[in-house]
Amino acid sequence: MAPNVSSQRGLTLAGLLVIIGLIIALLGTGALLLGRERARVRDAVRLMDMTQFSAAMRLVYSEKGSYASAAQGCPTKGTLMSSCSVTPLLASISQLKDPGRFTYQVLDVPDTDSFAIAFTLEQGHGSLARGSHVLTQDGIR
Repeated sequence: MAPNVSSQRGLTLAGLLVIIGLIIALLGTGALLLGRERARVRDAVRLMDMTQFSAAMRLVYSEKGSYASAAQGCPTKGTLMSSCSVTPLLASISQLKDPGRFTYQVLDVPDTDSFAIAFTLEQGHGSLARGSHVLTQDGIR
């Protein structure tokens, strides 16, 4: 007489719940890493924008001996950097807008020998920590 062995195949409810939990954990981790990577890319775009604006301002200074001519479009503190008058040198300045939820704002109106533009990094980049930074004629601080 053969023993009565019941061979059922398939997952138990507990096994199925464990698999679902692992899938959810992997998806959550992937979404978190993707969000961080997107923030790093936005920070890289911000730094590229600041580099372009700084180069345009250096050209203004070398041609005119002053940053003041760039102030025609951004005459007051708090205006957007994209309104500053460096268009002949940086035709795409109107497109230099923060890629995220922040803005590039004029902190010090361009004058004879100085200017300041505020911007924010989400994750930080290289030696620059996350948070608020200022682009001046001397670089980023």
